[in-house]
Amino acid sequence: MTGFWQLSSGETPKGDEASSFAGDFRVIPDGTCAPAQIKSFMAMDATPSYAKPHYEIVFKLAGGDFKDREVRLKIKCFDDKPQVADRNINMMKRVYDLCGHKPSHANAPTDADLLPMVGKILGVKIREFIGTNSKTGEPSNGNYVSEVHKADKDFATVTGVKLEVVTSAVETAFSRNAVTGLPNDGHTDIPF
Repeated sequence: MTGFWQLSSGETPKGDEASSFAGDFRVIPDGTCAPAQIKSFMAMDATPSYAKPHYEIVFKLAGGDFKDREVRLKIKCFDDKPQVADRNINMMKRVYDLCGHKPSHANAPTDADLLPMVGKILGVKIREFIGTNSKTGEPSNGNYVSEVHKADKDFATVTGVKLEVVTSAVETAFSRNAVTGLPNDGHTDIPF
């Protein structure tokens, strides 16, 4: 068959469980360490989540409990804060060194400069973030890569610990009144 029943790879669909079901989309537990292959490494323009140009590495986990999941590392070399920019330039140099790659010029790396590192395997440490969705105000969480290491015999694959999302209650006049036992008899007179 061809047309609709042809996959992007050119193959015919199998319809089996392995190729039909969605993968695991749970947040990866904080502190998880795993070997990961660089799937892409690119210069990025400013985005809504980060207002400056930056670099982004997409890693595909090559082992551990979350094998085949993807995680990202944003390298913010152009940040306005010098200490943030310096730390991120050091991270860029670390990735270069771990991949056995050397900068070929003194300018900011281009996509062509980063391409030789795609496919390399590094050890990554994954962190979990907990925040608030700016559109809904609801708690949200996700993952990012916080560290990169040489993926050798000394690098340990470890599953981290899931962080708990804690929500805080906002005290209102009504909740204070309920707690203190002030009368709620319909009168609005306040005796002070």
